[in-house]
Amino acid sequence: MRLLDAMVASKQPVLVITDPYKERAVLRRMGESKVFKAVQFMHVHEFLEKILFRFEDRAVFEAARFFDKKPEVVEPWLKFLYLIEASNAKTDRLRELLALKDMLVDKRLITKYDHTSVMFKNKTILVDLDDQDALVRKALTKLSELTEYEDFSTYKGRGKGQYFVKGFSTVEAEVAVAANTIRQLIADGVPFEQLQVVCHVTEYTAYLRRIFYQFGLPFNIQTQSTLWQFGITQRFFEVLTDHTGSAFAALTSALEAVKPKGDLKVYRKIMQVLNPLVYETRPIEALFDEVLFLLKHTTVKQQGFKDAVCINTMENIDIERVEYLFVLGAAETYFPVFSSENDILSKDEKTLIGYDCAETENLRKKQLYAKVIESIPNAYFSYAMSGVTEQYYRATFLEDAMERYEFKPWEVEPLVKQVYAVGFDKVLSKEALDDFLKYGQKTDYLTMLYPRFKDDIVRYDNRFQSLRSETLSEVLKVPLKLSYSRLNVYFSCKFRFLLEALLKVDQAKSRVAIDLGNFFHRVLEEGLLENELSDAFYHSVLESIYEGREDVSHKSRYFLSKSIEIVKDVIEVVRSQHQASSYEVEKRETRVEKGYQNAVLSGIIDKVLVRKTDEAIEKYVLLDYKTGQTTLNLKHAYYGLNAQLLFYVILLLHETGSDVSSVSGFYEQTLLMGKKVLARSETETSMRKEALKWQGYTVHDVNEALMVDHNADEGSFIRGMRFKKAGDFDSRVKTFDVEGLNRLVKHLEKLLDIAITSILSGDFAIDPKRDQTHKDLSCAYCSFKDVCYKRSEDYQTLEIPDSDSELFSWLADDEEGIE
Repeated sequence: MRLLDAMVASKQPVLVITDPYKERAVLRRMGESKVFKAVQFMHVHEFLEKILFRFEDRAVFEAARFFDKKPEVVEPWLKFLYLIEASNAKTDRLRELLALKDMLVDKRLITKYDHTSVMFKNKTILVDLDDQDALVRKALTKLSELTEYEDFSTYKGRGKGQYFVKGFSTVEAEVAVAANTIRQLIADGVPFEQLQVVCHVTEYTAYLRRIFYQFGLPFNIQTQSTLWQFGITQRFFEVLTDHTGSAFAALTSALEAVKPKGDLKVYRKIMQVLNPLVYETRPIEALFDEVLFLLKHTTVKQQGFKDAVCINTMENIDIERVEYLFVLGAAETYFPVFSSENDILSKDEKTLIGYDCAETENLRKKQLYAKVIESIPNAYFSYAMSGVTEQYYRATFLEDAMERYEFKPWEVEPLVKQVYAVGFDKVLSKEALDDFLKYGQKTDYLTMLYPRFKDDIVRYDNRFQSLRSETLSEVLKVPLKLSYSRLNVYFSCKFRFLLEALLKVDQAKSRVAIDLGNFFHRVLEEGLLENELSDAFYHSVLESIYEGREDVSHKSRYFLSKSIEIVKDVIEVVRSQHQASSYEVEKRETRVEKGYQNAVLSGIIDKVLVRKTDEAIEKYVLLDYKTGQTTLNLKHAYYGLNAQLLFYVILLLHETGSDVSSVSGFYEQTLLMGKKVLARSETETSMRKEALKWQGYTVHDVNEALMVDHNADEGSFIRGMRFKKAGDFDSRVKTFDVEGLNRLVKHLEKLLDIAITSILSGDFAIDPKRDQTHKDLSCAYCSFKDVCYKRSEDYQTLEIPDSDSELFSWLADDEEGIE
């Protein structure tokens, strides 16, 4: 090894500038040759920082603010700043980047080393960097101005070797043949370090892991994991977001809370990457985005096996050590992995500053790959014609290599001569069956292997069968107590009801949303009874919510205290709505229930308003507060879904002994508006007033609508309420007639009876719902969607009415309820 010879010959300390993988190769070679020398290694990124300059961690965030983009978008642009100077910034885009560079320099987020010359003085500098892009070339030019160095990057290799090539119909077959060939080489005594596998196709990774395990081949994939992939990192960030105050106190406290008892590698890396933030003067809440970005973009090397097949990239091949190279997935666009001009700069702009355009970068990769191929004694190239997600085509680079060098066919031994593995054949036959059942694909394995193993293969059936009678009697308490939220879950998916309502499986839910909802409900329940409210009242309500609890996070306290100003506005708008109505509040937060055979349905109605005649209640209006999204959807109500207010109508009528004709309306009121942009003519007050409008259905009676809201004909607090010139309702107003509502109520009671019978009989099938357009109605917000293993055929497709009028038409045609 010429590099090793130069190290031995040096009479000075040696500095080797190379990449991490080659560093390990050099150290191993030094150990084998018993070379003891004062050697220092410097990797490419460190070399660029020492010679050119380095970016402080916050630079990417300042750049993101500068361009008003996300940090992930802006980060790749920083590399151009190394080459941009006032002399070459000749376009608007380059001048923009130069302004960014100047701003970062002014804020001291670009650091230049003052003692660079001392760092490289009185040392033997050896460079071994095969892939020398524009930045490396600029750094080497500056290095040559400081001192002399010897470049070993132009090593020509050991001459042409033997080259083998083979195409396969599937990735499965390609990887299996490579694994079997490697296993035979190892059995013949070839050391692991002389074997390397190269693969740049992401789809191959799953096959490599599974098939190498099946062949008993230990392997290391040379990949970097981000800190965010580790559980301790995610726990740390969760704990951190519960803190407020100084960055130093919050970071140290969160680190201490998650400190592990065993392996501290990831913990120390978190500490290292976040250490600069402890000097921040901004509160920790302002740094959450920066912390999250750093955790998601800082990589750590995974620990591998000592003796194993290395699955690597072409750039990291130790060409002096490897005797057998297997290049898998030698397909177009992946061998080499070609770059395209998709940066912020155009090809001409890159040329202006001396940065490599995509064409130059691709040519450099081709030259590097050719160098590797010429340096390996035995190289096996393979490609598959099809994978799970896409078709592949033999790489043009491989076509050119086959014209320059003499390639031989990769002879694969017949199946009967290979080392036999019954387990592997069973896996192949099962996969062949899966491919046939899922995609209709017939392979040789299906006809050759499946008939032999079909008795050993049990098709997995994810359908929930039933609970044992003993378990059912334990979890089902009679009378069955149901709230509508639970009932809605059952209508949505019976299996989810089992997990959530009966087995009470823990779910990861944020307490902040629950606390926020409780706060708003309590304030509206108690505050509207008083003429004036002090700040002490709001804080006393908050403290009553926290009372006796130890799980109240800083995050919850922060958001709830911020919501006090919002709820004050809500109170004022709600008061004005009361004043504009002939209906007065009769009950707040009132519990109502109705008994059925072996069951009780109950609910809490947020507000019941009544209109009285001679002190007797004549009409009712129901109102339900929402701190999240509204849920009422009459079209879904045909199947019992999103029908909370309708079931509340049922309960209220039972409680009061009234009939449907006494109901004048049922509405939801959203207390927290979503993120909106103010129109030019709007104020925040007017926008909040608009957001607080009632959303729901009014009886089809103009006079009664005007009783509910005196201003219903202009500026109504009922959303969408408008009238024609003749005085009748506009066709788009959501209304109901008494007969239609009566049919809908009866229909829902039948659904309720069926649901109660099904629950008590133990019917908890996996049956999520979707509409006729295949829109999911059940699983989007389900906490258990990753563990139920539903199949496409498990979905029940519901024919949803196109409009409210069509719904009432269905009910009229189906007086007996569902068919």
